[in-house]
Amino acid sequence: MNYDPYQPPAIPLPLSSSDGHLSQQATDELLASQGWVRFASVMGFIGSGFMIFSVIVTYFAVNEMSSSRYGNTRSAEGFIAGQLFVMFAIAMLYIYPSVLLAKYASAIKRFRYSRAMPDLAAALRHQRFFWRFVGIIMIIMLAVMLVAMVLGAAGAMFTSSRF
Repeated sequence: MNYDPYQPPAIPLPLSSSDGHLSQQATDELLASQGWVRFASVMGFIGSGFMIFSVIVTYFAVNEMSSSRYGNTRSAEGFIAGQLFVMFAIAMLYIYPSVLLAKYASAIKRFRYSRAMPDLAAALRHQRFFWRFVGIIMIIMLAVMLVAMVLGAAGAMFTSSRF
């Protein structure tokens, strides 16, 4: 991975499928995805920044409300603090896949100029890390939703006195 941004541009060598390498069509498809991958990465960072900003603004607004004319709102403060913690954790969670996408886009860019198989392997490795992370988060979210459904059904049964 000797990427030198100051080296003169080189004419990329075509890769053919006859010698066991990536075909030109596959290469073109990979290179065409770089812009969208970079866009998704940047949007993930921006979204995380907005979420963190909203957590900070909400935190100061709640502190202002609790110290002013609204009186004793300790239970509401605890509930809001819990929500802010969850929102902050989600914002932090969004940063990691954005970093993975940024690394993926950078590896595609390196491959664009070098056409070296180690750069292609690095790009595909970062893509694999991204999708593995997405899969793990999907499993966790499915488990959380199932637990929430069971707890919600149990709560409905207890409140209706049919359990």
